[in-house]
Amino acid sequence: NSKSNSFSMAKSYVSGLLGKAIMQGHIKSLNQPICDFLPAFCEGEAKKTTVGDLSSMASGTNWDEAYYSPLSITTRAYFDDDLAKVINGLKTVTTPGQSFKYASGDTQMLAMVIEKATGKKLYNYFEESFWKPLGSENETLWQVDSDDNDLVKAYCCITSNAKDFARFGKLYKDHGKWNGKQLLDSAFVTKSITPRFPSSPEYGYGWWLKEQNGKDFFM
Repeated sequence: NSKSNSFSMAKSYVSGLLGKAIMQGHIKSLNQPICDFLPAFCEGEAKKTTVGDLSSMASGTNWDEAYYSPLSITTRAYFDDDLAKVINGLKTVTTPGQSFKYASGDTQMLAMVIEKATGKKLYNYFEESFWKPLGSENETLWQVDSDDNDLVKAYCCITSNAKDFARFGKLYKDHGKWNGKQLLDSAFVTKSITPRFPSSPEYGYGWWLKEQNGKDFFM
């Protein structure tokens, strides 16, 4: 029950929330353009970007996943008090949906899409979709950019405990079913833990994929 940060494990939660939003009809499919929700991405190549591209890290933006530079956009995302402004300033530099490039900005953008689509704060949608239905025993805290903007740092920063975090892994292991109830569409779960791009067998939609000793697993 010890409290711990989760860092990028939060990305799997956000991808799961995308599946929930599709299941509930807030988002049409993985192929819906993000332009329907984020006007900043309605020009040029950016308008081709889909919600599925964000979940599979294939947005084609100029996000630079650099942790050690004090001037990188990743560092700015951690410390800026207006995260939406940071994300809306991204530029699409390669054709979306073509290849995998790990980018925390994609997950942050996806969270903004989900909030627009559902009309709910991400932390509330998360609580009602997964945290409570999975029977979590401890509270969870999700860091936000500022009191004024109240946007969660969706690519990181959920704090809770290993036991309750593990429930989400079990949900995926059991094809989206929990105690006999289908919390997530099984086809979405299967797609999530399958590589999208043959050139990047290590990633699906919000999950890392690996083969060890002849066994495939996801994490």
